[in-house]
Amino acid sequence: MPSEAPALYQHHGHGPVADRQDGAHAHWVGFDAHGRLYVTDLGTDQILLFEDGDKSLSVPRIAYVAPPGSGPRQIAFHPSLPIAYLVSELAVSLTVLDVAEDGTLSERCVTSTLPPGVERGETLGGAILLHADRVHVSNRGHDSIATFAIDDAGDVRLLAVHDSGGRSPRFLLIDDGRLLVAHEEAGGVTMLPLDRDGVPCAVDGRVDVPGPAFLGVLP
Repeated sequence: MPSEAPALYQHHGHGPVADRQDGAHAHWVGFDAHGRLYVTDLGTDQILLFEDGDKSLSVPRIAYVAPPGSGPRQIAFHPSLPIAYLVSELAVSLTVLDVAEDGTLSERCVTSTLPPGVERGETLGGAILLHADRVHVSNRGHDSIATFAIDDAGDVRLLAVHDSGGRSPRFLLIDDGRLLVAHEEAGGVTMLPLDRDGVPCAVDGRVDVPGPAFLGVLP
């Protein structure tokens, strides 16, 4: 049992998209390599930062203010460069962010996660997965996986957008050379082998699971 009571921080605010941003909406939390805790707030278009060792969750700093209505959803940190990759749910985009020494994030570039020429429509950005020199992002509604190459500077280039094999791909995991995709609405996990370029191929396996939202590998 924990020896201390859990800490609680309640953020406040809203964004311009009335039906999705009527209040603060912490969608993801995670640590960087320096032990700093980041929180993506989809409802306020902000990324919050709690300093290393701040176990009391005192008032955070605003590490990044996203474009209004973009809905920041989830971050993946580069393993060796001071760079973070952000998927935004409402904008359906991938943002490359430079990470300053104090943890502040600044926008380097933004790119759509949909194929060129495809309108956003009802599509929502989903999961992000950084694996080696590739970034995979899921598109819910378009029901696809966008794969980007990462160059030596940390910049990205779209390689392919592939059918995810189900409806509403919410979580991604790579295991044994295959991309596993959890489809929350379709109720199943699809398995897509990766080719030599790290791009998903056609589905070669499927497991029926009701409403999967997360995947993990047992040690």
